[in-house]
Amino acid sequence: EQRLMLIKRGMGKRYEEIDNGIIQLIVDGTEQMSAADLCKMCEHIKRRMENKKNKIKSKKIKMLKI
Repeated sequence: EQRLMLIKRGMGKRYEEIDNGIIQLIVDGTEQMSAADLCKMCEHIKRRMENKKNKIKSKKIKMLKI
């Protein structure tokens, strides 16, 4: 399916970190969305994932310093 391929391409290496059920939810929930908007959504998801990962790293570093 085209939307699935767009999501795979848009998410890049982050795609593997997302559960298949979540991917299917995204595919099913974006039927009326344009390809451009779907790509923007993938970029937003990647930024959120990176921000969360950075926060976790910061907390671990703070704990090590204590």
